[in-house]
Amino acid sequence: MRIGDRYQIGGVVFEVPQPRPPCFKFGIRMGSRQAIQSNLESSRTGFYFRVIEEGDVEAGNAVLLTFRDAEAPSVEQTHRPYSFDKINVEVLIPR
Repeated sequence: MRIGDRYQIGGVVFEVPQPRPPCFKFGIRMGSRQAIQSNLESSRTGFYFRVIEEGDVEAGNAVLLTFRDAEAPSVEQTHRPYSFDKINVEVLIPR
């Protein structure tokens, strides 16, 4: 997935604005503080969806990719500096 990707599910259009790091509740659920660090290091942290167009969603609706900028950074590419290298913001600036 890339930042800015748009998906349609039923009548709703969503956009991927940023990665989602695990919260403390994930560590509690897994029974280990190390679970959070392991999740961060795996880069499988997830992402947020922002609603662009409201509508109805029903079980069984297809998830359709409706827009992608091939030059946009991936969720993983933005996750790394966000979680480990906050000084290196240049990787987040579009070229």
